This record gives sequence, C-alpha cells and structure tokens, in this order.
Amino acid sequence: MPKIDAIVYWPPTDKAYFFRGSNYVRYRLSGGEKAEEKVSLTEHRWKGLAFEDRIDAALTVEPEGLVYFFREDKFVPYLISDNPDEERALNQPRPIVERYSFLPPKYQSNLDAVLYWPPNECLYFFKEGSYLKCERVEGKPVQEERPLPGGWTGLPFDRIDAAFRGKHDKAYFFRGEEYLAYWVSADKAAGPAQPWKDHWPAQRSSPDEKTLWELLSEGGETDVSVSPTDTTTSGAPRNLNVGFNYPWAWNQSGFYFGAGKPPGTDPSFDRWIPDLQTNLRFLRDELNIRHVRIFLLCNAWNYGDITSTTPPHVPLGTTPLHTTGRDRFTPPGSLHRKYIDHLTGMLNAFRTEEMYVLPSFIDHRCFRPASMANGAGGRADIITNPTFQSKLLTDVLEPFLKASVPYMEFIDAWEVVSEPIWNVSTLFGAVHAYKKMGGAFAPNADVSESDMKTFIEKAVRLIEGYGFASTVGHRFYRDLSSALPNGNLRQFHYYPQTYTFPTPPVLPGPAIHPQIPYADPDPLPTFAESNAILGEFSCQLPGDETDGWPELKGADTSNVSTAVHERLRLLNSKGYPLAFLWYDAPASPWPGPDSLKLSKDAKDGIKRFMAAPWQRAKLTVGSTSEIPGVWEIFEAYPKKILPSFASFAV
Repeated sequence: MPKIDAIVYWPPTDKAYFFRGSNYVRYRLSGGEKAEEKVSLTEHRWKGLAFEDRIDAALTVEPEGLVYFFREDKFVPYLISDNPDEERALNQPRPIVERYSFLPPKYQSNLDAVLYWPPNECLYFFKEGSYLKCERVEGKPVQEERPLPGGWTGLPFDRIDAAFRGKHDKAYFFRGEEYLAYWVSADKAAGPAQPWKDHWPAQRSSPDEKTLWELLSEGGETDVSVSPTDTTTSGAPRNLNVGFNYPWAWNQSGFYFGAGKPPGTDPSFDRWIPDLQTNLRFLRDELNIRHVRIFLLCNAWNYGDITSTTPPHVPLGTTPLHTTGRDRFTPPGSLHRKYIDHLTGMLNAFRTEEMYVLPSFIDHRCFRPASMANGAGGRADIITNPTFQSKLLTDVLEPFLKASVPYMEFIDAWEVVSEPIWNVSTLFGAVHAYKKMGGAFAPNADVSESDMKTFIEKAVRLIEGYGFASTVGHRFYRDLSSALPNGNLRQFHYYPQTYTFPTPPVLPGPAIHPQIPYADPDPLPTFAESNAILGEFSCQLPGDETDGWPELKGADTSNVSTAVHERLRLLNSKGYPLAFLWYDAPASPWPGPDSLKLSKDAKDGIKRFMAAPWQRAKLTVGSTSEIPGVWEIFEAYPKKILPSFASFAV
C-alpha cells in the first residue's frame, strides 16, 4: 500500500503534488482530473529545494504566496508565482522553531501534515494522533491541542498522513488507503471516507493512462517513504553522522606523515597539511561531513629499519607468513620532530575548520612480513619484543597524545591499531596475504593474540590516561567479542564479501575449504546490538572490495551514487550515530596537490542523503559554533544501551 507523505497545492495552476519517498506525482485538479507525471525529487524541478530524500509535510499559505516544505526539524519556504522562472526556494533548510517559535517541542519536528484554514486564519499542525490549532489573539499566538478526530465534524481518522486545501471550498485528508473530502466554510465532512485508489481519478481517458495510485506504487519498496533502507514509520529523527576515511595523503602510506624516510628528509611532503585543510573545508561545506578518520604511522615504513632474510622452508612446501628472525627490526634512536610538527599542523587544520578527527596510530600492515608489504611492514618485533613495544608507546604514542591535548575537543577518539585480526589469526592472515598482499595461501599468524592483546591494553591505558576516548578498528563485527580489547569506543568495519580460493595444499589439522566465508555477518547488526560506530564501509560497487549489502537486495549494485545513498539510509535506519565511508577514487600523483579521492558519484550519493536534515545532538565549541560531537551523539541514546559512555561525555 503506497503511503502519501505530503501534498502541495499550487494555486496558479490548480494542481496538487503528491509526495512519496523521493518522488512526487503532479495531479491536475481542473480541466479534466488526471495524474500527469511522476518525477524524482533529485531532478531539482523545485528550484533550490534541498530536500531530496523525502518530504514530511507541506503547507500552502496563499495570503503569503508561499509553500512551506517540512522535513524532520527543518523547513524551507518556496515562492508561489504565475511565472515559473520566478518560482524558487527562498533559503536553505532552517529549524522549524525559527519560523514557528510558539510551537511546543512535540511539534517542532517530524510533522505529519500542516494546514492553513482561511475561515479563521488558523494553522493546524498534525502529528501522531493529535493536532495543534494555532491562532493569534491580540497579536499573540494561542495554541489548543486536541486528539483526533475531535473538532473535525465527520472526520473518522485517528491520524493524518497528508492534507491540503484546494479550490472549490474543499480540503482533503488522507490516511492510509482512504481519503475524506471536507467542506472548508461549512466545517464538516463532504461525505464518508473512501479508498483513494479508486477516485484519483476513477475513470481513465485512455487505456495507457495511469492513476495516482499506480504511479505512486511504481518502483517497488525502494521507491517509497518507508522502505527497507528507511524502516521508521513514525518519521523518527535521523541521527547518522557521515564520516570520511581520508586516510593518507597521495596514497603514500607510511612516509607522508613525518616527511619521508628517514623522517624530515623530504619537505615536499609538508604540503599535505594545507591540502588537507582545503579538503576538510570541502567535506564540511559541500558534503556536510564533519568527522574524518586518518592514519598516522600507517605501515610504519619510515619508523626504524628492517633487515629481511629468506624465510626457511617448512614441511609440505608451505611458507609461514611470519617466522621468528625473518624480519629483524631496529627502532629509531628518538622521535624526529617532524612527526610532532605534522601532527599539530593536522590538528590545527581540524580546529580551524571546526571538524572532528579520529587519528589511527598504526596499521596492521606494520606487522606483516616485509616481503609482502612492498618494503614496509616487517615490524612484528614491536609486538613480540617488550623493549621495542615500550619504546613505541613511550617515545611515539605518548608524545603524540601530549601534543594533542590542546585539541582534545576536536578529537573523536584515538585509535590504537586498525584491523589486528589480519595479524593474529592463522586463517585470516592467509586470506589477507593471498587477496591483498600478493602472497601465497599459507596459513599462519604474524604475532600471537596474547601479545597483540597486551600491546593494545597498554596503548588504551595510555590514551585514556590523557583523557581521550580509545578505540580499535576491528575488521569484523565478531572481533568485538574476541580476546582483543575494544577501547571505550567500540568500532568495527563492514565489507560483506566471500572470497573463493584455489584449493590449498594438504595441511595438518582441519581441512580448509577453498571457499572461505570471510564475509561479515548477515544481516548487518543494529546499533543497539553492536553498541559501536562503523569505522569503515565501502562506497564502491560489488567487486574486489565488497559485495552488495544483502539487506538492500540489489539496490546498491547499479551505480555508486545509489549504492552510497542506500547504504547510508540503511545505516541510519539501524540507528548508527557515526559511520566512516572509505574512499573510491584514485589518488593524485605526488608531489602535486593531494586530492580528496572521492568520486563524483560518491559525492552525489552523500549529498542525496545529507540533503534531508535530521535532528542531531550538539556540541558547543567555543562561544560561536555548534557542531555534532561523537560523545554528544552517543549521549542522546539511553544509558542502558551505552553504559560505558556516560563518564566520557565532553
């Protein structure tokens, strides 16, 4: 059953526009009733209207010559004109309370319908089984709230989906499958409620002509206001904040941060900071993104030195991924000043642009064998050697944290390591080597789970000791329940995919099937189930990086723009407060300007999602700006869901 979200009445042409999801149908009321055309909101026929995802309610006020569009807690006034060239939105979305300051909190967002009533010049706001009558007495707004259908003679509905007042002294109320015509002057129903499927219009002028019902029903579930990717039926606020994984400049992982090997030897890398600030400004102003995850040491290519030796052969002709003594690591004598210069320059860029950063200290590729990391990696001794581990924490991480304290309010959390499962799991270490690093399919692990656990625990204590939130970028949802720590901000990544491998050699122990279910759980858990943010998800079509998301049933497999939009909608419907998109475009060549690595289609998908405003918790920064902070986002949820966050609110 197609549900109507909102209806706009356009006086100059005596036409009505029926909105459902991201589409609307133009309907001719006079000169022969007819459903004329179905159009997508993204086609921008409503000039300047920023709402592309869905309209909650619409209000036509002829004395003002305006139509008001409502979405979540925002509104946009739209100019009515006989001249189509003059029609336009008068501003970007603004809080409803700015225009209707007299509204109580219940009616400041997620409205069902709004009506202007000429006989008494009152406004009626409908929401969740009740309505608010607003009139002016001696210049002051006076409100009266009543349950439906009280006060509307002959109206049988306990809730209104959409309503509009047209010509000929009639208004129309829609609820589910039915509608009711209502005499405006007489203030009573013009007859009983009827199925609107059969009356808009009841007769076809030709066999090919479609009714309003048929046009609104086209497109299946993904074309409706309540779809698999937006399962809230009550117009619940949208709380998802979209983040972006930078994650390193020019794809120069391991040596852009610190300016070369050895650090400081290539000052041309210094330009990544002003380029970063330019890209941050674009993310904020053009895409409404304010959270960025960025990698620092990465694979640690410029941290210390590696001496590699040929690995020994083991029985059955297999080669372990890491053998003690294969890669000998020598740490640097001291921390080069260029690291701190780059870190503070980066943090200052985030503070200047009033954005949030989630810095990731080190990547799992740091501990992969050097022969598989293109000269980087090979630093498993940092985990297995207590002296080297302590040196990394005290000589590098702690100075980073000290330098970050003045920028604390702009840091979401400090991440210890990204995706350690590739290092500690025999099976997943082999999967990663085969699919990502070009190595042989040879099950083994780089380091033990207990050694990695100890390293993460020490880093978490250090991070939290300086007052920051701590996190670990776990690859799989299931990793949140492993022996490895999570920090106090739980995080996992989602790339649903199953890889197929050649039949591996016969190995002792359990047989390994050539198709390894290295896919993420199906379905994606809700936020209430995971109690975590999503640190990474792909904006690409099915391929090497991801399959289509199972719950979207193919809706994210046609083009990148739609894939991004649909995945964001699904994440929002599952209650996630923060999710970081992984980039999809090639890096620009170094040493030229560092590009954003985000395709036009991906940007379009983000814009489509972000164009619909939603309620957000706010973080006051200084005395002039309000922007959403991760702790304030989480504080909006019940403490029983996130008990560990209560003591970390900013």
